[in-house]
Amino acid sequence: MKKSTITTKTSKRIVCFILTVAMMLSAANLPVSASSGIDIESDLFWSDVAAKELVLKDIVAGEKLYDVWLYSDTMYALKILIATDDAFRVLTPDMSTLFALSSVIPHVENDDKRCILCDWYQALYNNLSDEIAQLGLDEISPFELDKPDGTYTPYTVSTPSGKTLTGLKYAGGVHGKPNTEYPSVSDYSSARFVRTGSFYYNCFSHAWYLNRVYNSRTLLAFNDHTAFSQFICNTNSPDSSKCFAAISRSSLRVGDIVVYQDYCGIYPGEITHSAVVTAISGNQVTVESKWGWYGVYTHTMEDCPYYRNSSDTQTHLTYYRVSHSFRDTNNGYVCYNCGAHAY
Repeated sequence: MKKSTITTKTSKRIVCFILTVAMMLSAANLPVSASSGIDIESDLFWSDVAAKELVLKDIVAGEKLYDVWLYSDTMYALKILIATDDAFRVLTPDMSTLFALSSVIPHVENDDKRCILCDWYQALYNNLSDEIAQLGLDEISPFELDKPDGTYTPYTVSTPSGKTLTGLKYAGGVHGKPNTEYPSVSDYSSARFVRTGSFYYNCFSHAWYLNRVYNSRTLLAFNDHTAFSQFICNTNSPDSSKCFAAISRSSLRVGDIVVYQDYCGIYPGEITHSAVVTAISGNQVTVESKWGWYGVYTHTMEDCPYYRNSSDTQTHLTYYRVSHSFRDTNNGYVCYNCGAHAY
């Protein structure tokens, strides 16, 4: 009886993935809501799925979906976008969003957008593994992604001083090709394109590790700048073995690093971006930064996708003075302390 009830409901609403879910629940004789509290038979649940499908279709029809690639981690990107962007607000990381994605993805023709949605689905599926197991769905494979996986593996490098630094190394596969330019770059009048996009490194490696150099050496991505905290000293306690020191905005000069941190009611204090100061004219500070998987840009400090000043979200900026100790090595000029590369 349960099998026929579930099959009737799902056949009206969603793709074969959901049909498989229903049959597995019936075969296992499990309550649909199980201990997770999720009732996938309820009209309320399916109403939520339908509403999210409409929101997803609107997002796919526009350019906002490309904002996911402004960040190197998909779930991190969505956490920020859900908290700060009205277009994403209802797409909370839950089962109804997962089902809505599974319904929308097969109909998306644009390869890049489909790729982003597939990454979103895969990340959300992994994030909901406990709920999926509680519903008895743990044997169902994730949505079949018709693209090779782009994967990252932890990669540790040793600095000349003997310290270690762990980042993420791109380990093959192409999960979409980043556009040469961020599609909505025209929203930022000061932005000027410098260098093409890449999945191999991001804004944190660009500012803290690569020292604005892109070449064939081992490139790493970092989820934020905390990997470099071992090389940050207090300005009141100078340390020749450290490369970075916190400073005030009034002390800024070319070569210093700017860190962007969002404060909002849902996710306070999220580090979202890093940039390098390239010019100062009066109160105007120009920086260079890599925009997620997109290209490298110069722009005024507040004129970029990572700076927000709204009623519910404010971006707090902090600043660091860079004092590398470069030495000539077989791999070019490398900082003795932190391993950053020079020109």
